[in-house]
Amino acid sequence: THTVIRVPTDGFFDQVKFAGALSPLAAEDWTAGSWVSYDPNGNPAEYNLGKPLVILSAGNLPANYVFSNTNNYLIEGRVSVANGRKATIQPGTAIFGSTTVTPSYFVIERGGKLIANGAPNQPIIFSSEWGGVVWHGRACANCANTAAGDSCVSEGNAGSFGGTDDSYDGGTMTYTRIEFAGFQVAPNNELNCLTMNALGDRTLINFVQTHQGSDDLFEWFGGTTRHKYLIATHGDDDGLDFQMGYRGKVQFAIVQQEPNPAINTVDKAIEGDNNEFNFANSLCRSNPTFANLTLVGVRATDGPGTTSNGGQGIHFRRGARGQVLNSVVLGFKTCGFDFDDAETVAGGFGPDGDPVCPKDAKDPEISWDGNVTFNNNPDGCNDAATGGFLENTVLFGSPFTHNRSIDPRLTNPGSLSAPNFVPLPASGALCANFHPVVVVKDDGFLSQTNYAGALSEDPAQDWTQGWTPFDPNGNPADFNLGKPLVTLTAGVLADGYVMNNANNYLIEG
Repeated sequence: THTVIRVPTDGFFDQVKFAGALSPLAAEDWTAGSWVSYDPNGNPAEYNLGKPLVILSAGNLPANYVFSNTNNYLIEGRVSVANGRKATIQPGTAIFGSTTVTPSYFVIERGGKLIANGAPNQPIIFSSEWGGVVWHGRACANCANTAAGDSCVSEGNAGSFGGTDDSYDGGTMTYTRIEFAGFQVAPNNELNCLTMNALGDRTLINFVQTHQGSDDLFEWFGGTTRHKYLIATHGDDDGLDFQMGYRGKVQFAIVQQEPNPAINTVDKAIEGDNNEFNFANSLCRSNPTFANLTLVGVRATDGPGTTSNGGQGIHFRRGARGQVLNSVVLGFKTCGFDFDDAETVAGGFGPDGDPVCPKDAKDPEISWDGNVTFNNNPDGCNDAATGGFLENTVLFGSPFTHNRSIDPRLTNPGSLSAPNFVPLPASGALCANFHPVVVVKDDGFLSQTNYAGALSEDPAQDWTQGWTPFDPNGNPADFNLGKPLVTLTAGVLADGYVMNNANNYLIEG
């Protein structure tokens, strides 16, 4: 059995009695509703294409711009919410990126604010083969420490970010799906589905799915944002990627890898760096806390995969710190957990060479506790006996004290079009069945669960229902294309701009 690890009692985390993202109880399924889609091609019925189409050309949106759910919107080029302005998107609004004006993407500048609150059965949908959403803030990122123009420059040349305000408030985003996004501007310079640059912990981003992205699905560059209920499905690169001093928190998140990515190089569920140019950069060191993740690799999905795709479940490198608690790591082609670089683990060791705090998740710089691993390829690992749990065990020591290699018995985690990540009653991820979960730090954010992973065994508690279809191609029915289409051209959105759910919106630029 395992020592239970309590998540931090900081007002954010919930204490639960399971590993993973979902409870076994149906009433607790946070994926319920139409906001989740797993369709690999999209579903045109979602988009209501009969709505009027508003075309937004490259530039700044007017002040207080509202995306109405009576329209559809087409963005052409770089469309932005400028410093000092606000944009609002109504529930049920669909916004498309132009495929003829490339790259088309949506930017919230430092000092701009976005209010994008969908509903479980009226999600906000960003779709098309486009650049994605880039959100800039003024929190610390270890590429800069001022709020002036000499701060960090975003990937894709999407603008500047960084500063000193770790409580920066860039707005809210809930029940939103960003799909078929990502664009390579140049080698190693890409736009992602959702890029969060130095956002502070007053920016609220919860119940968000990124789907079928051509690069990373969620990526953080610095900042302190705290998230619950994230879904990252079928990306060509990493599911959750952080670097440059990200120090936030994530609880209840699902990553399902794409077995046959377009570029054939699907990478990791989580990739974490401190700073790729200076591993020891301590301006603000990457040190996030993840709890109750359900991470599903290519060995567990319904697709052949290839020897050239599918990396580690979790990879910390280049000086990153962090904690992973009460999570399920299932079916990764290379390894479950991987640590690289001595600078990464330097802060996680005490003077005797042992991990600082392997039995308690309260204060260590690196902690891996209460996790369930299963069917991860052991071939690239130093310790094959732990089912592909960890590479570089010599660097890290012996961390397998409170983690367990056991089948989490999720309902149907491998389906690409209709997956179900809820643990079965006999799941090894449940505290009652062989797996005492760790007690997370009492920090006001993390919730204590009685299961490992993102979901409880109760279908009623499946938080993925209702807003996250998984169609690999998208579903036009999501978008209600009969609404009027508002076109947002490249530029800065007006202060307080509201995206009305009576419209659809098109971003140009």
